[in-house]
Amino acid sequence: MRKLAAGFACFCVLLLVPGSADAQSSRPVVNVIQIGGLLDRVQADFWLHAIDDAEALGAAALIVQLDSSRSVLSSTRFAELSGSIRNAKTPVGIWVGPARSGHVGGDVVKLLQTADVVGLAPGASIDATKPGVDVRSPTLGDFLVDLDGKARISIPTKVIRNKGETPHREPLVDVRFAKPSLTARTVHGVTSPGPAYALLMAGLLLAVLEFATAGIGLAAGTAAILLLLGALGLGGLPTNPFGVVALVFAVFGFSVDLQAGAPRFWTAIGTGAMVLGTFTLFSDGMHVPLIWVVAVFGLTAAFVLAGLPSLIRARFSSPTIGREGFVGEVGAAVGTLHPEGLVSIRGATWRARTNRATPVEDGAAIRVIGIDGLVLDVEPEEGGAKDYREHSKPST
Repeated sequence: MRKLAAGFACFCVLLLVPGSADAQSSRPVVNVIQIGGLLDRVQADFWLHAIDDAEALGAAALIVQLDSSRSVLSSTRFAELSGSIRNAKTPVGIWVGPARSGHVGGDVVKLLQTADVVGLAPGASIDATKPGVDVRSPTLGDFLVDLDGKARISIPTKVIRNKGETPHREPLVDVRFAKPSLTARTVHGVTSPGPAYALLMAGLLLAVLEFATAGIGLAAGTAAILLLLGALGLGGLPTNPFGVVALVFAVFGFSVDLQAGAPRFWTAIGTGAMVLGTFTLFSDGMHVPLIWVVAVFGLTAAFVLAGLPSLIRARFSSPTIGREGFVGEVGAAVGTLHPEGLVSIRGATWRARTNRATPVEDGAAIRVIGIDGLVLDVEPEEGGAKDYREHSKPST
C-alpha cells in the first residue's frame, strides 16, 4: 500500500512539472536592443528587424536604449524607420541613456516623437526645447518597471521587500536582449568619420609599400582589406568625392619622392593635398575629429619620411663592408703569394701581399691582418710571421 501511495505521489509531481514550465513560459516577453553612435543603415536595418521580431513573438514591448547624436540615413530610409516605429503593433519604448553620458541629437530626436514611451536617464540629454519625456528612469531596469500602464504597455510587476532595504518593484517578464551580427557590427564600427578616414589612408600607404618594395603580396592583401573597410565606411557617410581624390593624389605625391630617395617637391605637394583632402572629405557639416587628424598625420609622416625609406633601402641596397671589417677575415689564395698575388674573400677576388718569410701556396687559407689602399696584407691562417718592418722597429 505504501509503495502504491509513493508511486501515485511521483506521478502527481510529474504532472505538475510541465504545468510549472507552462506557467513560467506564459510570462510576458520584452525585447531589448541598443542603438548607439551614428544612426546609419546598419543600425536602421537592425531596428526594423527588431520590430518585426517583436511583432512575430507577440512581445509585450520593444525597448530601445538610444544614444545617438546624428543620423546619416537618407530621407527615404529615415522616413521608413520613423513610420515603422509609429505603426508597430508592438509598443516601442525609447530610453535615452546611459546616465550622465547618453545623448540624442540631430534628426534622431524626431524618432522620440514616434515612440509610445520616452524615458531619460539622469545626466543624459536630448537636443530639443520640448523633449517630451514621459518617465525619468536611472537605469534600463527602472525604465522597464516604469512602463507599466503607459500608453499601450502593460508590464506586470511585484514589490520586493527585503529586511533593511527600501521596497522596490521588479518586472515579472522575460527580457530578451538582441544585438547585430559580427559583420553588421564591423560595418557600423567603420561607418564613422575617424575610422573611415584612417582606414583609407592606411590602405593607400600599404599599397605604396607593396609596389615600392616589390613584396610578396602581404602588404597588398592587407591594403585591400583596409581599403574595403574604408570604402564601406565612406559609403555610409556623406562623403565628398573631391576629398577622396585629393587624398589619393597626396599618397601619389609621397610615392614619387620615395622613388627619388629624398623628400623634395612632390612631398610638399602631397602634404598640401593631404591637408586639403582631410578637411574636405565629408559634407553636410561632418568632419574628421581632430584627434584622428593628428594621429593620421603623425603616423603618415613617420611612415613616409622614415619607415618606408628604410624598408626600401633594406630591400634593394647592396651589402657593403667597411675597411675595418676586412681585418680578421679568412679567405684562400688564388695562385701563389710570394709576396704579392690574389686572394678570394667572400667570393670576391682582391689583390694581396704577404710577408716574404711566409709565402702562401695556391689554395692555402689566409687571414687578413691589414689594409693598404686597395691591397690586403695577409698571412697564412696558421704559422704566420711578423712583418720585417715590425722587426726593424727599435725596441723600447
